[in-house]
Amino acid sequence: HSAERYANACIRYLNRHKDSEKPFFAYVAFQTPHDPLDVPEEYLARYDGIEIPLWEPFLPEHPFDNGMLKILDEKLESFPRTREKILERLKAYYAVMTHTDAQIGRIFKTLDEQGMTENTIIVFASDYGLALGSHGLLGKQNVYEHSVKVPFIVAGPGLPKGEDRQQFTYIYDIYPTLCELVGIETPDTVQDRSLKPVLEDADAEHRKHLYFAFMEWQRAVRDQRYKLIEYCVKGERTTQLFDLQEDPAETENLADKKAHQATLSRLRKLLQAERVRLNDGSTPYEFSNAQGIKFWTTYDGAGP
Repeated sequence: HSAERYANACIRYLNRHKDSEKPFFAYVAFQTPHDPLDVPEEYLARYDGIEIPLWEPFLPEHPFDNGMLKILDEKLESFPRTREKILERLKAYYAVMTHTDAQIGRIFKTLDEQGMTENTIIVFASDYGLALGSHGLLGKQNVYEHSVKVPFIVAGPGLPKGEDRQQFTYIYDIYPTLCELVGIETPDTVQDRSLKPVLEDADAEHRKHLYFAFMEWQRAVRDQRYKLIEYCVKGERTTQLFDLQEDPAETENLADKKAHQATLSRLRKLLQAERVRLNDGSTPYEFSNAQGIKFWTTYDGAGP
């Protein structure tokens, strides 16, 4: 199994390094739990007879075309989604993750056996998550919280233990974080920022908002409470606004609610500002809001 092969390769690397005085770096990029959800039968059997809850909000179909409904992961099951089919996929998904967890455990055991655990920085993170029935979707080709919010754990010498951090971060922040933690200079070309201040102080501010992009069809921005998603598929625009504090599963679209128009306007301006700041102009994604402000234009190489 691929997860076992990756773990085996890392363990061989650690065994070769155990007598060395030099620092080491191992990046173990498991492909699991990516499709296909293949796993040794013994791990699948662990979930026999266990009642697995559907992820919220389970929907038979996505309420509109988000640009991805007929390609990639979404073709693995037919519409409308059924509870039975989604539960089968969830069972396989959990089994694959359990098997992968066991392989990570083998790597940790090797570190323990070599006496290197207490002197090694360990980072655990993941790619975007599969929807598996949430919002009527199967894959990760979306910007809902269930797909863009990923696990992120950092452990190592001198770092706090058993604590949570609520600040906004991107996976891109891992590289400058590791540079600072091990005392090497972060290259000038690195655009993201170290999490070391946040690791040392739970009250330190890292980012005030996050920006999300998928293909040319989906863009989003969120702050501590609200999230705006803008879609443009085949020339048709769809807007979603969610109150993540009251509605973390993103079930109630507030974009047309009169009481939330000021929030909608504020987040649209923020989204446009982030689009310009990040030079997100390389895809033909164009529409205007009621005030005539264009959100995307085709990039011609002359500027954002």
